Amino acid sequence: MIYYDTKDIKQITEKAVLNARLLSIGYSKYIRIPMGYDTETTRLNKHSYVYHFCVTIGKKTIGFRNWDLFLEWLHFLNHKLDRKYRNNKIIPKLIIWVANLSFEFQFLKDRTEWKVFATNSRQPLTADYGKYIQFREALKISGGNLAYLAKTYCKTQKMVGDLDYTKQRNSTTPLKEKELQYIENDTVILAEFADYIFNNAPAWGTMPYTATGILRAECKRIAKKDNTYLKDIQQAYFSEKEYNVYMQYLFRGGFTHANRAYVNQILTDVESWDKKSSYPSKILQEYFPADKFKQVTFKPEYLEKCCCILDIEFTNIRATTTHSIESSHKCVDYTHAYWDNGRLIQAESLRVLLTELDYKIYNLFYKWDSIKIISCKIAHRRTFPFFMRELILKYFDIKEHTPKDTPEYMESKKRINAFYGMCVTRHHKTEDVYKNGEWTQQPATNKDGTVKTFDDFIKDDFLLPAWGIWITAHARTDLLLQVWENQKYVVYCDTDSIYFAKGYDKSKIIAYNGHLQDINRQSIQRNYDKIGCYEFEGRYKRFKTLGAKRYVKEYYLKDLKQHRYKIIQITPKHKSKLHKSYYISLHRHTQTIAGLGKYALVEYCNKTHKDIFNVFSPGMVLLEEYTQKLTTHYEDKPHRDIIDGELMYEKSSVSLMPSDFRLHMTREYLKLILNRRSRE
Repeated sequence: MIYYDTKDIKQITEKAVLNARLLSIGYSKYIRIPMGYDTETTRLNKHSYVYHFCVTIGKKTIGFRNWDLFLEWLHFLNHKLDRKYRNNKIIPKLIIWVANLSFEFQFLKDRTEWKVFATNSRQPLTADYGKYIQFREALKISGGNLAYLAKTYCKTQKMVGDLDYTKQRNSTTPLKEKELQYIENDTVILAEFADYIFNNAPAWGTMPYTATGILRAECKRIAKKDNTYLKDIQQAYFSEKEYNVYMQYLFRGGFTHANRAYVNQILTDVESWDKKSSYPSKILQEYFPADKFKQVTFKPEYLEKCCCILDIEFTNIRATTTHSIESSHKCVDYTHAYWDNGRLIQAESLRVLLTELDYKIYNLFYKWDSIKIISCKIAHRRTFPFFMRELILKYFDIKEHTPKDTPEYMESKKRINAFYGMCVTRHHKTEDVYKNGEWTQQPATNKDGTVKTFDDFIKDDFLLPAWGIWITAHARTDLLLQVWENQKYVVYCDTDSIYFAKGYDKSKIIAYNGHLQDINRQSIQRNYDKIGCYEFEGRYKRFKTLGAKRYVKEYYLKDLKQHRYKIIQITPKHKSKLHKSYYISLHRHTQTIAGLGKYALVEYCNKTHKDIFNVFSPGMVLLEEYTQKLTTHYEDKPHRDIIDGELMYEKSSVSLMPSDFRLHMTREYLKLILNRRSRE
């Protein structure tokens, strides 16, 4: 039930504050009132306006239809908190959880004064009003959207399709009971999420900003108990110059690329294999730098015994296969280079930084006339720290022995994946600050307000940056060795998955899995011998790729029941069509196209009765009504418009606007593909 009456709202608020208890987490205190905040907006061209505010406070939900009433309530809440807590030594925070604070804050920012903590410009994690009230982003912790948050943590689930966002509304537009229920539902979900956080944050030892932050706090707490470990980390750390250069040129992410021999072709009976827990498995199975890198004269035996950082210059380097593995932005220098959609085919000269693992792969996928090793640095090898290996296995234990779709299962799964994210988190020398109505950048600061130096970053860290570099290097090497074994048949790769054309040798993958299982039995010594192994994902009737993050596939009808993608939520207008033939036409095809809505092309082809494999082609255009794609327009100046007879006003706003989609391919890439066809 949403309350609009001012007297009721004040009574609900006052009672909640009066009955609130404090929760201590570390050196901070929090006021334990579960709260959620959301607004509903209407748009005219590029201007958006708030016509409804909704706040769940404990078990009650209150609503406002204009800014004056909402800001009056916010001031009243802050006043009541001040009366209760003004004499406390530690000022407690009342968190109001928000789904997509970056959107909501764009409307809030010029209405009153704020103290903001942000990851990037226009992406606040928290926004503090007064001394006590803090609006905080929820989706950075849960991952996904509000529906995913609700499914993972809450009893109340997201409602779908009960509010028509194309209809223009103002502050007096009557709202139906079902529309009010839809509005209230979102903040109730956030309040239930707040309860989950309150119940678990004391054990985490932190009130988290992100999912990775929860794991970081746990690891840091354990690491701090071992002064020798932390001292070793500081001694082995890169210098500031090394850090900047190596994170730019030595660190490489996953290998995501299409074999140019198959681009823009419709293939049949393509099969895919997916590597189980790719990055976590490498943490458990492989070696990593143990100490500080030192400069040495290169010897070939270092490649087998040490972790190496090689500064190498190649002359007349060229690819040995149709798989181009080196990204242009990881090349320190080059001359007369020829590219395959941003990856190197050949160059007259090339200078790169490589690990010993990268050099091993270079020897397979490239050949050259001459090589000059400009410098070589080595470090001893060791396994990942024992306490972190044990933590990963702890979360694997929870994941394997907990029912799916429970918060415990989903949290353990996120923790496992967060280990990699934690290891590759970079130092940010600057921070985005919102001050005097503007977003600006300033040097990163310590808690005491002094500017952070590189030594400050080191003291605050308990991981070596080199570990993140070697995790990705091991995973990339693993995948590319499989590509090499079936090089003529590999169609497409994406970090931990490989798509094979007909005729590939499946026995090589099975044999490699056996090898990994032997390693797991020795290194993990638990019943997880299949971690890191390749699992068969499926066979597709048709498959087509147009480059990285661009492919469509068609399932065999008999495989639809095993279709691993979630069924999209059908809106009420589609319910009459929800029968077998509609299900088949909607889910027989799937798409992965960067920049396009997840089901946009599939639904477009389904509605227009077109073959998706013919529509999906270079230069493809989808109009805005089909794309499910939204562009963001920020308006930082005050604006007014008449909406349904009412003059509405905002000091600032943001609009999510539908936009067309065009599948661009560079002229060079198209020429490369055409040249391939002419040779065929």
